Amino acid sequence: MTNGTHNIPDEPVYTSQPPLMPVGYWILYADAPYRTSFGVYHKPSWLQRWFTTKLLGWTWRDAG
Repeated sequence: MTNGTHNIPDEPVYTSQPPLMPVGYWILYADAPYRTSFGVYHKPSWLQRWFTTKLLGWTWRDAG
């Protein structure tokens, strides 16, 4: 145990961050009558996009 004072701020400082904007969207089964899509915040590489399209049938669409 130590004796002494601790440097504790009087009031905590809170800051708000703006929401992240997605860089693109995965569209699940784009040819289906009802589409499901979700945004992602880091663009996958071309190889990841290619394999996801070939294996799962999902389509990548850039935001913007």
